[in-house]
Amino acid sequence: FEPLSPELVVEVGYDAMEGDRFRHTAQFKRWRPDRDPLSCRYDQLERPLSLSVDDVLGTVV
Repeated sequence: FEPLSPELVVEVGYDAMEGDRFRHTAQFKRWRPDRDPLSCRYDQLERPLSLSVDDVLGTVV
C-alpha cells in the first residue's frame, strides 16, 4: 500500500462499495480541475442500493 498525496481530482462512476473501497473497478468520467482535492471526502459518496439474493429472487417456499 502506497498512500498518495491529494493533488488532482477525478470523477469516477462505480457500481458498489464494500466498506470504504470500490467493490469493482471504478470508471473514469472526467478530470475535475474545479475541485480542491481536500474538499473531496468519502462521506460525500452516494451509496448505491444494495440488494440481497433474497430481495432479487424472493422467498423460496
